Amino acid sequence: MQIRSFLASAAREPLLHFFVIACAIFAIDAWVLGTQENPREIVVDSDTYQELLDVFKEGQSRLPTEAEMGAVLLQWSENEVLYREAQRMGLDKGDEMIRSRLILKIRNVLFSNVIMPNPSEQDLRDWLENNRERYDRPAMFDFVQTRLDSSVDEAEAQVLARRANADELDATLMENARRYQRRPARNLEAVFDAGDAQAMIAAPGTWLPVRSPAGLHLARITKSYPGLAAEYDNIRGKLAQDWGSDARQKELADALQAIVKDYEIKLDLDSERVRESLQSQVAAVPATAVDK
Repeated sequence: MQIRSFLASAAREPLLHFFVIACAIFAIDAWVLGTQENPREIVVDSDTYQELLDVFKEGQSRLPTEAEMGAVLLQWSENEVLYREAQRMGLDKGDEMIRSRLILKIRNVLFSNVIMPNPSEQDLRDWLENNRERYDRPAMFDFVQTRLDSSVDEAEAQVLARRANADELDATLMENARRYQRRPARNLEAVFDAGDAQAMIAAPGTWLPVRSPAGLHLARITKSYPGLAAEYDNIRGKLAQDWGSDARQKELADALQAIVKDYEIKLDLDSERVRESLQSQVAAVPATAVDK
């Protein structure tokens, strides 16, 4: 009887009511937090990997190399970090912004915090010397090439090259020849095997058998145009602009890294699925024609 009376009396105590409600709130809060995803954990799963692979392939008309895919994953992860950081800062409040606009918005926030000093003359001269390939005019070449039949092997290609250099090449072989004007060495190396391209440059006017992804060709340099080194005084304004742009990008990269270090990025890929996807897409890619 005393116990029943005690319970009835306790049930009327406000302090007990508060205690019960507080326990309920803490229990619900613990359950909610336990079921929510960690906002600082970014998982690149197989679906995301495949989507990024498809986007690269559609844009470049080829599959990415391992290094290129790594760069794509890094860029996506950085954008995901910026997206979540923008949300954490409340930049999405007040309107229905899409993901890309949020990313741009926080990039602008980071950019506005970058204060760049003016470069010295030595800074700009060092920049020029370290980035000569961006300002020097490279040597250019006119060249002609004709693709050989797929049945022609290396030895037969050598014979055809000797005949071409002796002006004894069958005219029908040159009917499909293609001519290119003022192309830099990197263009030749992109079309042909790099070693073959250098051999052409070293022996201008000489027909050589060269190889490309499309097969064997006969090719020769028909004219060369010497390169020209950029002069500091003529491009100082451009150097200052590029130096500042590069310095800002480095500052932004440092600011981004300061944010990224607070996130945990994981790869959660089905390795078998990724391998099968790559194999199927490689099989579906047609042979690339050098003449395109």
